[in-house]
Amino acid sequence: MITPWLLVLLGVAIANGGVTKERNSSRVVIVGAGAAGLAASKRLLDHGFDDFIILEANDRVGGRIHSVRFGDAIIDLGAEYCAGEGVYNLVKDLGVLKPKGTVSNGYHSTSGSLEPTFTNGLFGVHSILESAEKDNRSSRAAHIQKFFKSAVVQIYGDEHERHLAYDCVDLIEKINLIYASAFFLEDLSAADSHVDYPGKVVYNWNGHGFQTVLRALLKDHNLDDRINLNSAVRKIEWGSEEVKLTTSNGAEFFAEHVILTPSLGVLKHKRAISFYPPLPAEKVDAIDMLGYGTTNAIALYFPERWWTNPNMVFIFSKTGGGVSGFTEGPRRNGKSWLDTLFGFTALEQNPNALFASFTGEFAPDIELCSDDVIIDGIMYAIRKFVGVNATRPTKWLRRNWYHDPSMRGTYSYETVRSWRNGAARENLAKPLASRAGRPQLLFAGEAAHREYYATVHGAFETGYREAERIINCYGPTKKN
Repeated sequence: MITPWLLVLLGVAIANGGVTKERNSSRVVIVGAGAAGLAASKRLLDHGFDDFIILEANDRVGGRIHSVRFGDAIIDLGAEYCAGEGVYNLVKDLGVLKPKGTVSNGYHSTSGSLEPTFTNGLFGVHSILESAEKDNRSSRAAHIQKFFKSAVVQIYGDEHERHLAYDCVDLIEKINLIYASAFFLEDLSAADSHVDYPGKVVYNWNGHGFQTVLRALLKDHNLDDRINLNSAVRKIEWGSEEVKLTTSNGAEFFAEHVILTPSLGVLKHKRAISFYPPLPAEKVDAIDMLGYGTTNAIALYFPERWWTNPNMVFIFSKTGGGVSGFTEGPRRNGKSWLDTLFGFTALEQNPNALFASFTGEFAPDIELCSDDVIIDGIMYAIRKFVGVNATRPTKWLRRNWYHDPSMRGTYSYETVRSWRNGAARENLAKPLASRAGRPQLLFAGEAAHREYYATVHGAFETGYREAERIINCYGPTKKN
C-alpha cells in the first residue's frame, strides 16, 4: 500500500499535513523536513517520544535531497552521492549503490583533447595541494598560488607537459570551488575541519536516487499525521516557557522545544525568519561568518549519444581561448558565465543523459538565464572543446537552489573569517535555553556539524544529536 508519506518521498505534492489541534500545541516542533529534520524525527520516535510535529516550507519532504525521474531513471537535482557511514549503513544491503567512476576525459580550450594520463595527473596535482600544509589564516586562492607550480613539478617530468599543466590551473580552481560550493577562492579558507570518513568510498545511486536513503531511514515510521507542508516559518518568539512559531500562511504553533533545521542560506537571509528576541550576537556572528554558496547542475537528454566517456572536464586556458565567441548571457570583467563550465558527468542507467556542472561566481546568474541561453552555451562548448556537432538535447532539467527562498543555496563551507574565528560551527550548533534552563531552540543541519558539514551524513548526525538532547531532558522513562 502506498501511503501519503511514501507519495511525498516520491515527489508527489500534498497540500498540507494533517495536524488539526485546536491550539496547535506540541512538546516539540521540528522546522524543516530535510535530512536533519527527518533524522531527528526518527530518533524521537525510536525512543517513544511522539509528541512532535514537523513544519516544512515546501510541498515535498527531503530538503536538499531531491530525486526525480528523468529520461530512463531517477536522478538527483540536489545531494548526489552516497559518502558517509550514516548514509551508507542505511542502504548498503539494498543493492542500489555503485562505486562512482573517477576517470575523466580532459579537454583544453586551446590544446584540445588531453591524454587520459595527463588529465589524471591534474587530479594528482589537486591531491598534493590538499595534503600540503595549510596556513590557518590564508585563503584557498593563496594556497593554490603558493603550491601549484611545485605540485605540477612533482607530477610531470616532461617540460612540455609541465608548461601545459601550468595552463590548466583553471581545473584546480574549479575543483576547489565545486567541492566547497563557493563563489570565490579568496573567500574560501585554505584550512578547514572537514573529515573524510575512514576508508572513504563514494557511491552513486545507480539510477535509484538519493530518495532511497529517506525511505530506509524511516521505514518503520509513518509521518503522515505529523508533517505540515507548505508551512514556511516566518517568525519565532522564544525565551519564555514556550516558543511561538508563525508560518507564512498565518498559522501559529506552540512548543517547549524547537529543532531548527533550515539551511544556513535561509538563516543568513535576514527577512526569511524573524527571531524575537534577536538571536545572541555569537550566534548571529557564526551565521554571518560561515560560507554558503551554490553550484549549478543541468540534466540533459540527447536523442543521440555523441560521447564515449560521459565524464569530461573542460579546462580554460589562462592565456586566452575562453568562450569569447559566445556572447549570450552574463559577463563580468571580461569573463563569461560559460567559462565556469566544469564539465559533464554520467547519469547512471541513463545512457543518453548527462549532467552539465557549473561552479563559481556566476552560479546565481546562471539560474536566471533562460533555458535557450543555457542550452545554446552548452552546445557551443561541446563544439569548441570536443569538436563534435552534437544533436541538441530534447529534454533538460535544472534546480535553482540559490533563488529558492526555502534553500538559498546548496551547502556550507569554511571561510577565511570563520576559520580564523575557530568556533563558528560550534556557536551555530549551540542550543538556546528557556528561562527554566532547558534547551529551547536547537540547531541542526549540515552547517551545524564541525567535521561532516556539506554532507547528508553530517545532517543526519546533527538531527540525531538535537533529538537526543531533548530526550535526555526527560530521562529514560518520561517521554511525552
